[in-house]
Amino acid sequence: MFSILNRLDRTLRVINWNPGGHTQARKHRHNRPLRSVADQPIHFIHSIVKQGNRTYIYAAFINTITMAVKTGSTQQNVVLYANGHPTLLATYTSRYTWIYSDLGSGADMDVTIYRPVAPAGYYIVGDYAQGNFTAPVNNSLIVSVVNQDPAYPVIAAPASWQQVWNDADSGGDYDGAIWRAVAPTGYASLGCVGTLGYDPPVIKNYACIRQDLIANGSVGNLIWSDSGSDATEDISLYLLNNVQGAFAAQANYDPYRGPAFQLAGGFPGHSS
Repeated sequence: MFSILNRLDRTLRVINWNPGGHTQARKHRHNRPLRSVADQPIHFIHSIVKQGNRTYIYAAFINTITMAVKTGSTQQNVVLYANGHPTLLATYTSRYTWIYSDLGSGADMDVTIYRPVAPAGYYIVGDYAQGNFTAPVNNSLIVSVVNQDPAYPVIAAPASWQQVWNDADSGGDYDGAIWRAVAPTGYASLGCVGTLGYDPPVIKNYACIRQDLIANGSVGNLIWSDSGSDATEDISLYLLNNVQGAFAAQANYDPYRGPAFQLAGGFPGHSS
């Protein structure tokens, strides 16, 4: 395994990825592209390779990573070490678009929901929730796949969306809702998402992960609850441990009762 990791590290060091492209925030006081204040070159790539009935976890620290996705060199280098096996590649983004905030709701706590912006060929696993109205300060997990198995894909789109909460009667400046992805059979969703308005989300790059590539997870600190607002429904958002930037949602103020999932092998991420 040590020699494999060394080879992987040498291979990935030729990747130079500087996340590019700006996305305008919509219906919000921010009129410029949003970047995390922690925006910096991504320093960690992690992948999960299935070989027969075994799962191999690969990781490498990288000095600089830039947008080689456009030229295909990222995929080419991953193929070199994936050796034909279906591979889940995971990394971070610090680019976001604004989705919703509870500004004006009267809740005791504040929240803003942002959507990670992933390069072409990458997928998000949830939105990012922050307990204030300022620009995002953390990165978010995104994933990609090489050597996709058409008979049993590594990732899949949600079968549908389940609304966990909406802010009806809250009196907030924006109408919004929180949703959980309903995964197809054999897959699981990691993080929840928000919407501006009450219609189900339309997210073409949300990935549910194949069940043999995930593990049971846990939640950390409370990010936000709407306690104190006049909303008809209740909601609490919790940090999703080991899934960087993602959150779990529960339609009450009780301690979280699950479910919670993370990538197999414990992909590095925040936890508290």
